Amino acid sequence: MYISDRTGIGIPQIWLPREGTDLSKWACIACDQYTSQPEYWQEVEKFVGSAPSTLRMMLPEVYLPATEDDLSRIDGYMAEYIESGILENKGEYITYVERGSSNGKTRHGWIVAVDLEKYEFDPTKQALIRASEATVVSRIPARVNIRASARLEMPHVMLLVDDPQYLLDEITSAGNVQQIYDLDLMAQGGHISGYRLSETTAHQLLDAMEGMISPGGMLFAVGDGNHSLAAAKTYWEQLKAQGAPESHPARFALVEVVNIHDRALDFEPIHRVVLGADMQQFFDQLNAYFAEQGVELTDEGREPVFTLYYDGNTLPVYTEAQIPMIVQPIQQFLDRFGAEVDYIHGGDHLMTICDRDRAIGILLPAISKSGVMESVSRSGALPRKAFSMGESTDKRYYMECRIIRP
Repeated sequence: MYISDRTGIGIPQIWLPREGTDLSKWACIACDQYTSQPEYWQEVEKFVGSAPSTLRMMLPEVYLPATEDDLSRIDGYMAEYIESGILENKGEYITYVERGSSNGKTRHGWIVAVDLEKYEFDPTKQALIRASEATVVSRIPARVNIRASARLEMPHVMLLVDDPQYLLDEITSAGNVQQIYDLDLMAQGGHISGYRLSETTAHQLLDAMEGMISPGGMLFAVGDGNHSLAAAKTYWEQLKAQGAPESHPARFALVEVVNIHDRALDFEPIHRVVLGADMQQFFDQLNAYFAEQGVELTDEGREPVFTLYYDGNTLPVYTEAQIPMIVQPIQQFLDRFGAEVDYIHGGDHLMTICDRDRAIGILLPAISKSGVMESVSRSGALPRKAFSMGESTDKRYYMECRIIRP
């Protein structure tokens, strides 16, 4: 695999299903979606049936932690798909992806391999690839277990690059590309097309990315899938400590690079659902916490800073204080409050879950994507779960595979 010495970006060896495979059943949404909606995954199970599918090679996080049977089953399907020829080695290349989004626009991405030596989820370290939000270290071991037991990886990590001139798009449009798949995705996931880039075009892209390193030494900020990338990093560090060679395939991770300025890339808020809490107690402590910060919350004003939802009712919350990123004090309060919290994409999903579980919902405003790269490069990670790139249905669907266990 070719690897750029400076950036650690590589041209990966790709495995895809053989011709004739039903790709609408093969491609499945990333495991970290719909974590409070097992009914979604039950419907996917029915749709896939016995057909070959990436659903069989991962564990939806709604079912974490993985059991030994889960780990054995996942790797068993990987082995079966390789040995039976369902999965084929397509060679080394960069894939250019066009993904139809729920906003009616088309998102562009490039699937590459990245050197995990160039990535850090510790915000105090100035790495080439950095987490855009705080990493919950306790979430990593369960994901390490799955990666350590698997012979293949499938990418759902999305890395953001600062390309305001759309240079990557220009290179791709002018380059030599060959379509390799084109399909509608299951469960209202939109449409996706994939193209194989020629070797010359791929190297032009890598050269262009090298020129996008910020003055602070950052090239990529992790937009989606940071905990999965952190698990890959942790697993590689374990292998390295055990004497694994520097060329070990698990040193690298398959990712999709997306321009943060992509016109289809909408930054959506990630809402909070507080489970098992008394509403009056929650509201009293919320007011007390903000009062400690010198902020008075009211039920009247020009524009709500956030909205509470409970028992079918919405309560807009206002303040005259200037709070540039309301998600930060909200998350700090929730960490102190101590109740179980789930993170939900989409206001409708939040209301459904709150009504079902008599939970308290916190609807947050969207964060502006302008300045995100500069902020991460200069100051480190944003608050945990500060934003999401698009709606749940817009997330990566698994398609390509790469071997990580020789």
